[in-house]
Amino acid sequence: MAGGLIPEALAAHLREVAFPGGREACVEPDSGRLRVGVEVEALALDLERHGAADLVSTDGRGTLDAVRALADKRRWQDTSSESIPGFRTESGDRIAFEPGGQVEWVSTPSAGVWELLERAHRDLTELDREAQERGIRLIYRGMDPLTRKEEASLQVHGERYLRMDRHLSRIGPWGRRMMRQTAAVHVNLDWVDPWPTQWALANALAPITTAVFANSRMHEGTETGHRNYRAHQWRHLDPGRTGIWWAREGDPVARYLEAALDAPAFLLSESSPPPSFREVVEEGRADLDDWRAHLTTLFPEVRPRGYLELRSVDALPPELLAAPLVFLVGVLYHPEARARAQDLLPAPSDDLMARAGRAGMEDPELAALAEEVWGLALEGAADLPDVVDGASLEVAREFAARYTARGRDGWDATSDQRGGGTTESSDSAVVDGGQGLDPGSTVQG
Repeated sequence: MAGGLIPEALAAHLREVAFPGGREACVEPDSGRLRVGVEVEALALDLERHGAADLVSTDGRGTLDAVRALADKRRWQDTSSESIPGFRTESGDRIAFEPGGQVEWVSTPSAGVWELLERAHRDLTELDREAQERGIRLIYRGMDPLTRKEEASLQVHGERYLRMDRHLSRIGPWGRRMMRQTAAVHVNLDWVDPWPTQWALANALAPITTAVFANSRMHEGTETGHRNYRAHQWRHLDPGRTGIWWAREGDPVARYLEAALDAPAFLLSESSPPPSFREVVEEGRADLDDWRAHLTTLFPEVRPRGYLELRSVDALPPELLAAPLVFLVGVLYHPEARARAQDLLPAPSDDLMARAGRAGMEDPELAALAEEVWGLALEGAADLPDVVDGASLEVAREFAARYTARGRDGWDATSDQRGGGTTESSDSAVVDGGQGLDPGSTVQG
């Protein structure tokens, strides 16, 4: 096999770079060293066309022009490659772009939620102002509510994206929508011991998180019938690289390895369908660099990257980000909350994920579980003052009481932020970023 690329070597690589290689890779909850990170994606919509904005424009009115203008003012570092634009802020955070031109703000690991949210709110609010001067608005929905999929183009043309687009387009329309028209919040947390328990719980939380923070009911100007239409795209775009990669028993690394080996290796083959990575390895046509690249094309709900990347939250405006951060930090970092949640939650399943995306908080079982988990999360977060500040905790409490406890979700919260109610029937109501509050203020309704 190429370069000694055997399953045992790949498992060792996963343990070293993705999962904890040992206890020393975990952070003790009472050490004062727990960190939190977040990736915030926003859709960029043209206010005049009421559709997706151009990333690059010949008249200087593209989304990239807005980012460059702010980068010049703030003296951000331009980290762009030939095909993929990007910037690094003075705080070390990054501004990047998703394939459809969505803006992505990626934090550095931070010691506390408030520290992170202050930076996110400042950067994204200033960027929205620059964008509005060019007739563009950043909106925080999990799915583009207006643009028809035929009118959404691939705007970032890195080779990886081009290959992914060709592969997913052969399967159906879901990959095209995902790449061009979805936006999410990814919450990144340190590993804590016992990490296999934390891993299992993170996966069990995925359906609850999908329902609680659902914010993608509309697409192409109409109601979709799904509380979380973004989740619907992910479930269908390529079942070999999405979903829940968890097993009730056995080694979590072994389970992840099997799923990764079985996933189609589209970066290494243009055939339709492409071979699995396992087949490529057996043929001796892959090396460790190919394996590393292949891992970046896998999108389970919980992804191990040397830390936990939790991917089930729809895009939310900066003012609401404290809610999912506190929700996940409180449960996954606090030992007692983690143990009680482990006893409470059912094992994750494809059926539960489908229900979470379709019915969300209208599903009685999920709604009841969500309210109980919020109780554990708020108790746990309150006992982690080094990570969760009082203002962020108050935003989370308000979200839980005003929305989760009433069977409402992220769509309702985002709509209420700007007085739009729970149903938006006009384009002008949809093309709105939902901004206007300070990051530490309570949720307004």
